[in-house]
Amino acid sequence: MKGKGKCKVEKVEDGPSTSAVANAAQPKKRADMNTLPTRQYLDQTLAPILLKGLQTVSRERPADPIGYLADFLNKHRRTEEPVAETV
Repeated sequence: MKGKGKCKVEKVEDGPSTSAVANAAQPKKRADMNTLPTRQYLDQTLAPILLKGLQTVSRERPADPIGYLADFLNKHRRTEEPVAETV
């Protein structure tokens, strides 16, 4: 049967590189944040805390999930450290 040769496989990145993750852990100056592309800005500022909040909402299943998420975000809005998971 013909066509059983080797095929070329290309690497596709589906997430940020380890250097991007390491850079996200470093606080950025306000001027630096304004120069970032939109996706990178959101990935570094909003995505980590928003994902933790959504995980908490899905685990806790509160009666008012929007209010619960809003309270979670307000409670953790100024934290420099990653949000610890509650069990």
